[in-house]
Amino acid sequence: MESQNPSDQSKPQDPGGSKVSPRKGITPMTSREPTFKGKVPRENTKTEVQTLGMGQKTATLYLSRTHTNMRGRNSSVASRLPPMDTTMPSRQPTHLTEEDELIAVIGLKKVQREFTFTGYDIMEDNAPREDLTPDGIDKHERLKRNYVKTYVESCKKVGVNPVEPISGSLADTHIVLNTRGLGVKGAKAIAIALVNNKTVESLDLEDNWIGEDGATSIAQMLETNHVLTEINIAENRIGTKGIRAIAELLNTNETIRKLDVSGSNLFDHDARYIAMILENNYKLRELRVRHNKFGELGGQYLGPAIANNDTLELLDLAWNHLRNKGAMAVAAGLHTNGGLRILDLSWNGFARDSCKILGMSLKDNSTLKELDISNNRVDAEATGGILKGIQVNDTLSTLKIGHNPITPDIATVILKVIACAERSDIRDLDLENIVVEEEFMKLLEETKQKRFMVCKVGLVIKKGTTLVKEGDKISAFMDPVQALYEYMNGKAYRVIDLFKRFDADHSMSVTRDEFCKGLISASVPLTVGQLEDLMEILDTNKDGVVDLKELIDGEKLFRRKMMRRKLRRQSEEISGRRLRSDRSQEEEQYEHWTEAERTRLC
Repeated sequence: MESQNPSDQSKPQDPGGSKVSPRKGITPMTSREPTFKGKVPRENTKTEVQTLGMGQKTATLYLSRTHTNMRGRNSSVASRLPPMDTTMPSRQPTHLTEEDELIAVIGLKKVQREFTFTGYDIMEDNAPREDLTPDGIDKHERLKRNYVKTYVESCKKVGVNPVEPISGSLADTHIVLNTRGLGVKGAKAIAIALVNNKTVESLDLEDNWIGEDGATSIAQMLETNHVLTEINIAENRIGTKGIRAIAELLNTNETIRKLDVSGSNLFDHDARYIAMILENNYKLRELRVRHNKFGELGGQYLGPAIANNDTLELLDLAWNHLRNKGAMAVAAGLHTNGGLRILDLSWNGFARDSCKILGMSLKDNSTLKELDISNNRVDAEATGGILKGIQVNDTLSTLKIGHNPITPDIATVILKVIACAERSDIRDLDLENIVVEEEFMKLLEETKQKRFMVCKVGLVIKKGTTLVKEGDKISAFMDPVQALYEYMNGKAYRVIDLFKRFDADHSMSVTRDEFCKGLISASVPLTVGQLEDLMEILDTNKDGVVDLKELIDGEKLFRRKMMRRKLRRQSEEISGRRLRSDRSQEEEQYEHWTEAERTRLC
């Protein structure tokens, strides 16, 4: 074998053995020089990019292609290119310049043009998804885990067990936990978990006995949380301390739109805190304080506050003790109020004087859409006061006046006034449990032909028909107490149920008029004379008022009579059976006698 010239050994050769002269700018690698797999040294990276005049995106592709062996995971362009061997420069074509070589190998112009139009960046292949955290977990799930962790830690801190429905709702917009028995500590744990919560907008903790301290914890949480807009802590007996904390919070809070503190065991002196909310907060839109014990003094607190508030749209004062001066103050407050759309005054003690003021307020009020005054003391005179306002009011569309001592004649008058009032916009008339006559129904059909109207009524009777239905077992000559309690037995009524229905103001007593009208509205089959006699019998102290004790005593008396009657009937039946038994024995013995014995006996 011929020895080669040492000078020739330094020149690279092609696979066929022909000598190839090294190109300008490329340093040949000898066998002594190390080869690199994967990444290669990048000392000349900047020089290469500047020499070729590449843009940033094109240079990114080039460097990734030549020095990292195309590490991009999702690049469709890169995946179609053949691998480039950077360790064997002798295999590259010799007739191409350095720039032409790049163009031929990686399609630089095509790639550059494609990037120019699409704005694609190969670095985006490894960019994290916007909805994922760095560890690949969905952001919503990550948020939920953080909130749950906070809640579990707060439960450990206060010493209660976590409630599963809460854990599943902390990343949602609503939390509803009615009647879960959370108690004070449970409410405190929830309050701690919601301090920095950014998703929950509505919190419903009705009937959980969170008490005064629980309500205070909720108020403290709302000082920091500005996302919650609806709070329902009804039926939790939060008392004076709790409502004071809520009222002081709402002096500065501007995010709460709906608040429900019904059934909070609030009395007259607590009404001043409700008044504070109405006077100082102009962001609240709905306020419910039903099932509390606001009476005359409470109404006098609320009346001026209602007059000064023009932003509240719904006010629910149902099931309170508003009557006399308190009811008049609330009715007068409606006169200058310019915001209320819905007002619920049902199950209170609005009577003649307060209804007259209410009618005067309706004359000037131009915002109220719905008025509920059912289950009050609205008689004929009180109805007349309300109708004076309805005649000229042009915004009220819903009137609920059912379950009041209204006679069929007065019900017809109400409909006539509404039908004849040109400015009246009432379309929904609720006379539930009010007895009406056929004349009323005819007038209603005529009214419906002229305007849209929905009307709910009680029993429909013919004119002059009594309330005692044909076929009733109760006789008009029967003892009225016996008639009442026999009717209650037949309907499975309890005394307390019947009394609560009449005692709208929860004063544990009803007047003679309330009692008689209530029995009529309940369709108890008694004549007018029986009603008067019944009231006279039950009103044992003759003060014009029937107390619950008197009604219960009357029931006891009736039950004693019924027991005596039952025992007497049983005794008579036993005596009758004995008598019949003796007679049958005598007859059997007589049949066995002989003819001589019978003759002798005769």
